Amino acid sequence: MKRKATIAPLSPAACHAAMATARAVAKRNGPRLVLRREEGNHVLEFSDFEEPDCLGLGWAFRGTADDEAAALLRLFLDDALRPRTAGGTIIRFELGLHFARLLAEKGALVAGELAAALDLPDRDWGRFDILARRQLLLAGLAALPESGRRIVELLDIVPEDFRDGLFLACWFDGEAAVQRKLLAKFGEWTADPKWGGGSGEEGWLYIFLTKWTSKNSFHFRRLEPLIRWKLERDFRRNENPHPATNAPHAAFAEDGN
Repeated sequence: MKRKATIAPLSPAACHAAMATARAVAKRNGPRLVLRREEGNHVLEFSDFEEPDCLGLGWAFRGTADDEAAALLRLFLDDALRPRTAGGTIIRFELGLHFARLLAEKGALVAGELAAALDLPDRDWGRFDILARRQLLLAGLAALPESGRRIVELLDIVPEDFRDGLFLACWFDGEAAVQRKLLAKFGEWTADPKWGGGSGEEGWLYIFLTKWTSKNSFHFRRLEPLIRWKLERDFRRNENPHPATNAPHAAFAEDGN
């Protein structure tokens, strides 16, 4: 992708206005967002004990108008790209997933800024310092034209525990080549006995298996090895429980995507 725009940081007034918009939109949909002060920064996150599904009916930004969405997405980009200094804005990861879904659906509203943020060489998408801040921006690939090939390439590059944005891009990108590549990658990843649990990616496997089976995206024979893997992993977990994953929950199916 060619660089299309430079990204100017938001002014403090614009950040505060966008955070107020985020809280108002989320309140219309049920989840409550709170703004906290932490080491001189403004932290936007869900209120205590709330963690609604970004792919389910609990999506915080359902029904966001385009003008509201553009403001929220610029805040999201600013959070990912601005150096961490006192007085800045921090969007917690759980809420960031909700922003990332909005980026996947309405990223065309900020296409120039988004393309610039994603215009990095392959080697950078394997760097912790880049991925720690920008991984959720990869969801926006679903909103950019002709990005299917880039999604396919990045599935071979982005390491485990940093693919949440990429999974959202796969979810909203209907290109068959993207779905085939993801299916093949799940086959590779599940061959590693250490894959999935701690990173939350096992939860994403369940999400995509449910989607693919409900939409008959693939013949059952192609999905059967992954279904068996998941059932066996669940059986072992029931015998030796461990903490739940961080991926969105199964309630996403209620959303109809």
